[in-house]
Amino acid sequence: MKTVKSMVELAEIAGCSVMTVSYALRDSPKISRETRQRIQELALKHGYRKHPYISALMATRQKKGKLGGEVIAVLTKEDQAISSSEVRLPFYSDLYDGMKERAAELGYQLEEFATASENALDGPRLTSVLHSRGIRGVVLMPGGSLKRSFPKIDPTHFSLTAAGFHAQDLAIHRTATDYGAGFRLCLEEMKRRGYRRIGFPINKKLDPQLRYSVSGRFLAWQTGIPRKDRIPFIRDDSVTTEKGPFLEWFHKYKPDCILAPRISILYWLREEGLRIPEDVGCCFIPTRDNAELSGFDTHSWQVGRTTVNLLTRELLLNHQGLPDTPEILLVSGRWQEGQTLRPVPTN
Repeated sequence: MKTVKSMVELAEIAGCSVMTVSYALRDSPKISRETRQRIQELALKHGYRKHPYISALMATRQKKGKLGGEVIAVLTKEDQAISSSEVRLPFYSDLYDGMKERAAELGYQLEEFATASENALDGPRLTSVLHSRGIRGVVLMPGGSLKRSFPKIDPTHFSLTAAGFHAQDLAIHRTATDYGAGFRLCLEEMKRRGYRRIGFPINKKLDPQLRYSVSGRFLAWQTGIPRKDRIPFIRDDSVTTEKGPFLEWFHKYKPDCILAPRISILYWLREEGLRIPEDVGCCFIPTRDNAELSGFDTHSWQVGRTTVNLLTRELLLNHQGLPDTPEILLVSGRWQEGQTLRPVPTN
């Protein structure tokens, strides 16, 4: 019988959310007694044990009577809360939900600070507000305008982490999807399906944001294939965002498969009368929770959970200020089969 080592695995076996498992293991009245007993029995059956130090920490918080536990500040470069329906894109939605669930499991609660809002505080005032409220942990969320910077809060008062490769001017710990490994996975899957002429247009701003991990991988891969199959790497915003320049590029180089950064590429090809994947394949980075798309799922929900894990470590160790050696924790993504690549040959 499989031994369960995490609440995520236990939730999969129980067929419920991680939050429900968390409530059950704490014997919380927020869920029914029957559900609590069923999950507790599954935990016993599969040998799941909660981490004793975390359990003790949560018990201490409950004794102190803190409603919802300690607050973690989540700074965004949006003009409204990410949790609102107007700005909840799949990547940010999953990232935030992963953070929120993991924070709840550890006895924390999240509070957003939209630093691009009309009434947003500047750095010194935001530092004062966070410090006066006893908020010690701060997460910097991706998204928002690339031209905007976060308010310059005084880092000596806080434990800081960033989710993603944004805010690269700040030497802080961060978590991110392992795009390099994900890109390699995509190339391997396309090769298994017999694709040879693979094209890869990418946005100028996205490439440096990902620290050139995907473009570098693509160029290195091209050195190992015949010259006749090498489609020149292109970093051009118009090719990825405008139908005309994209189709001009497509008809010029005639790729049999495209590493697509945007779903609009799929629509443009279909509008040209092309069948996907019969006439041309599309491999998406990322798939953005669209089951039709074949490609790399960035697993942003797990990135969110890992971000809170990293920040929790810093809080427990009472590490504040900028670290001498910033760490980057890379989270593996997942392959999504989808329907935009032809199947792997059976023979």
